[in-house]
Amino acid sequence: MQNLEEMAAIERREYQRKWRSENPDRVRKHTADYWRRKAAKKLAKQEVNDGNSKEVCASNTIL
Repeated sequence: MQNLEEMAAIERREYQRKWRSENPDRVRKHTADYWRRKAAKKLAKQEVNDGNSKEVCASNTIL
C-alpha cells in the first residue's frame, strides 16, 4: 500500500501533466524564459571572472 506522500506525488504529477498538455504555449514560454535566465547568469559570471583577471595600468604595475 502506498503512503500519503507517494499518493500526493502521484496526484501532483498527474495534475502537472494535464496542465502542461492544456497549456503548451505557457510551457514553451516558461522553458524559453528559463534558458534565457540561465544564459544571462552564465554571461554575468563570465564577465565577473574576466574582470577579476590581472590588469596592468599605464605604469606597468599589476592591479
